[in-house]
Amino acid sequence: MRYILFVLLLLCSTCYGAEERILKLPEDGDKWYISVVGDAKDAQYQSIVQRFQEGKLSELRKQVHFLSVTTDNPMYAHYEPTLKGVPTVRVQDAEGHVIFEASRQIPDDLYNAIANAAERRHLFPIRPRPHPQPTPHPQPNPLPPADPAPAPVDDGGTPNIEPSAPDWGVGLGVCFLLAGIAVGVLSARRNKS
Repeated sequence: MRYILFVLLLLCSTCYGAEERILKLPEDGDKWYISVVGDAKDAQYQSIVQRFQEGKLSELRKQVHFLSVTTDNPMYAHYEPTLKGVPTVRVQDAEGHVIFEASRQIPDDLYNAIANAAERRHLFPIRPRPHPQPTPHPQPNPLPPADPAPAPVDDGGTPNIEPSAPDWGVGLGVCFLLAGIAVGVLSARRNKS
């Protein structure tokens, strides 16, 4: 008898506690990209990456997808064919168009150089170019490229989680059904005795 009541209570609590949760994540498909590519041992590369940790460049970094790619990273193979040299700072819009790029001779006032390039883009919009078919590159290492660090969520805080109200009707109906079964089993046992 105790086991039947225990199972009945367990099933009722499971039915009551079941509810749907919806997690709304921020949309970041329109974010731009800033890539800093270079040799990890190079002092100029390290200085450029450090500049994105402070001041206006830090604020800009929080608004875009920021990638710091070293020459020993498997992801470097993706950048290498299009680089003019290292270190390189490349700014791309959400569609992949290069807005700003500087190689070897990185401007001292990098923030204003990027801002001026972005403003010129708005004055003279980029015309869509036909996309050539990608050519497969031989992979030197069978390991997949390392994923970049996830971008910070910029929706102003924690995700909006809206729990739905529990469905009392279904939960109570299942509880009554199980209670009826338990009473039927108990009465059948008494009748046999």
